[in-house]
Amino acid sequence: MRRIEGMRFLKKTPAAIPLVEKGNLNLSSLSLLERLSTESHASPAQNVEALNLTLGKSVAAAELELREYFNLAKKKRVITIEVDEETYQLWEDTKARMQEPKDRDALKKLCNTIAAPKREQTKVRQSPSARGAGIVLRRTLLKKAQYRCEFVSANGTRCESRQFLQCDHITPHSICGETAQNNMRILCSEHNKLVYQKFSCLRPS
Repeated sequence: MRRIEGMRFLKKTPAAIPLVEKGNLNLSSLSLLERLSTESHASPAQNVEALNLTLGKSVAAAELELREYFNLAKKKRVITIEVDEETYQLWEDTKARMQEPKDRDALKKLCNTIAAPKREQTKVRQSPSARGAGIVLRRTLLKKAQYRCEFVSANGTRCESRQFLQCDHITPHSICGETAQNNMRILCSEHNKLVYQKFSCLRPS
């Protein structure tokens, strides 16, 4: 069927032939063009323009654009999902919260919400004179450390701990060390305590 539809479109739109020969237009796209151009009673000029709309697009994306171009109704699809009672009740609760009683409207609203681009969060500026690392700085330090203690022993072995991680000043805050990324590191609680003890021993009394 697709092959017949494709041949029909090529016959009435010769401009498509070079695109097929170059591999820029496949059988699925030709079949789609034939069906929608026939449904909309498109003119030869419209068929050529429709060709350009399909290039470089998936069949699904091309269909959406062509239906809009030909002023055709959007294609309706039927989705059947089998779920357990708990999931069904969760879905009913979700619809109620969204104030959308119809499944199709609730599903569309939910999908649009998930697909919407996330707004960039405004970063809170970290004061270098503050003693503790703020949320943004802590998150940056953890990511840089790959959520693992950065302590390295004398033999070059790095600590494996990923628990009880703390932000530590390389140059201690008590001697004017800044609370900034270039003066901070991630240590587990044990190594943070060890580093502090070493510094306390070296600090003049």
